[in-house]
Amino acid sequence: MTIANHSTETAIDPIFAAIARHQETSRRFALAVRVTDEVEAAQDGRIITQAERDEDEAALAADDAAEAALFNTQPTTEAGFRALRAYERRAA
Repeated sequence: MTIANHSTETAIDPIFAAIARHQETSRRFALAVRVTDEVEAAQDGRIITQAERDEDEAALAADDAAEAALFNTQPTTEAGFRALRAYERRAA
């Protein structure tokens, strides 16, 4: 049996892409939530626009989909399994 190196495992194991996608959508959602925070907007003296609310909803939907994909993706390598465990620990 040939053992793949880490860079090969990263390219092959789908969990790495699922983790990256979830990180991306989580950042997008966190930014959208800050923009649509009613208290923060009032303190800043600004009105939340419909476009900002729409972005918040879209960001939430994308994050939910990425989270579901993450939990439905099984690591196929030892490196992928370790990466998922580390990601889960950071997110907890």
